[in-house]
Amino acid sequence: MRIAHIDPPWLPIPPKNYGGTENVIYNLIEEQVSQGHEVTLFAPADAKTSAELISFFSRSLYEDKVPWDAHLKAYYHLHKSVAYLKKHKDDFDIVHMHLSSSSDMYVFPLAETLSLPHVATLHSQFPFDRTTTGWQGDADKYYIEWLSKMPLVAISESSRRLIQKNVFSLKLNIVAVVHHGIPVKNVRAGSSRPEDYFSEQIEPQLDGQQIKYIGPVGAKAKVDLLSRARGMLNPIQWEEPFGMVMAEAMAAGCPVIAFRRGAANEIILSEKVGFLVDDVAEMVDSIRRIDEIDREAVRHYAEMHFSAGAMAENYVIVYQRIIGLRQRHDQTLAIPAKV
Repeated sequence: MRIAHIDPPWLPIPPKNYGGTENVIYNLIEEQVSQGHEVTLFAPADAKTSAELISFFSRSLYEDKVPWDAHLKAYYHLHKSVAYLKKHKDDFDIVHMHLSSSSDMYVFPLAETLSLPHVATLHSQFPFDRTTTGWQGDADKYYIEWLSKMPLVAISESSRRLIQKNVFSLKLNIVAVVHHGIPVKNVRAGSSRPEDYFSEQIEPQLDGQQIKYIGPVGAKAKVDLLSRARGMLNPIQWEEPFGMVMAEAMAAGCPVIAFRRGAANEIILSEKVGFLVDDVAEMVDSIRRIDEIDREAVRHYAEMHFSAGAMAENYVIVYQRIIGLRQRHDQTLAIPAKV
């Protein structure tokens, strides 16, 4: 299959540290290439990919110190990508877009006249009309004109339900749910350290022996830490659309104890791989049971449910469905009207 991916231009592919969406896109593309598909990535030129790379500027916006609220260059990337696809429509079977931040919304009106079959993954949650300072507007509802026509993929059933709770989102065309996947032998690291919470709540507890702060780590170090840990605690405080960190831990054979929030109940389906809890007291009680879990079973579970291979295969099913729908639509339009 000839697949085009339009990447959000903010962070490199793959990301250096933080960048959950970019990690997912990287893993998906690498697996699609491995499975024999012809893949083209529209991304800044600092991307590292096995796909054919088409770029319109040299570096990701974050690497160029572009503020998140400055959208002009992001729009340029999306406009040029869609224009290229319109001009070379016979070279592709499907276009896969990715909605993660506010500026990604521009791709929907741009793609309105794109004749190629196309689909978009919702990597984040509405509203997208917001800034990094906390301001929130109402422009999302105006984009429903284009969003309602676009086949969309949610990354979990929990995410799909949250999207449907938005009044204007009831009109969205969510055609499938595809869980994220990771290369089990290459678990990648992220980076997150809310400074105030860390300094006030975490740092006073650090003693360098029983409680240590290690900080951001690379892929090898992260795999080493997770593979040696008896378990991973995930006291999630919000309705996270997926929860990549839990899949990464399981890939290393590390059982997970998580609060029952977001998509956690889709990732931890059995007490054979981890425990779902409702509060800190239940989390503490579950720690005492962690050695009941077979670590090899945890790793096998991750391979079966959250591998990059499974993710890529599930997306191919979605692509085939979208292409089939487009072909039937085109055939209907080609039937002469009765006179």
